[in-house]
Amino acid sequence: EYSVSIAASLARFYLGRSRAVGLVTSGQILRVLPSDRGGRQLGKTLESLALMHAEGNIPLTGLVEGQARYLPRGSTVGLITPSPSKDVIQSVDLLSRRGLRPVAVLLDASSFGAFYSSETLAASLKAMGVSVCQIKYGDDLSNALSATMRTSMQVS
Repeated sequence: EYSVSIAASLARFYLGRSRAVGLVTSGQILRVLPSDRGGRQLGKTLESLALMHAEGNIPLTGLVEGQARYLPRGSTVGLITPSPSKDVIQSVDLLSRRGLRPVAVLLDASSFGAFYSSETLAASLKAMGVSVCQIKYGDDLSNALSATMRTSMQVS
């Protein structure tokens, strides 16, 4: 639920600033919503998110490798994940090498009851120069995301 709310918030933010927004989700099925602008795109995005089930088996690196080639250089790519895996670093590196600007939104799994945290991953990504937003259970998503979104817009 947090991931869906985050994705919807990011879409609303960027669409509200006349930016093109697309969506790729990997749940039970892979869904790709091509980039577009405007209110209709927000509706399509929200509909896609409402239909998503977070029970996929495509690893993040595979998803990024499969989709990055379709994105124009200079695009901002938001990665929303609870994973503390090095796969996130590999995905961010791949995006950066392709001339894309990754923004990582990390759900801190330890705050949701898991035994692992995203602290080490967040530090590694920040050292790579990536904008990182860590979300903990109970956070006000609007406040937590606002600084990261403003930063990504300044760099764009």
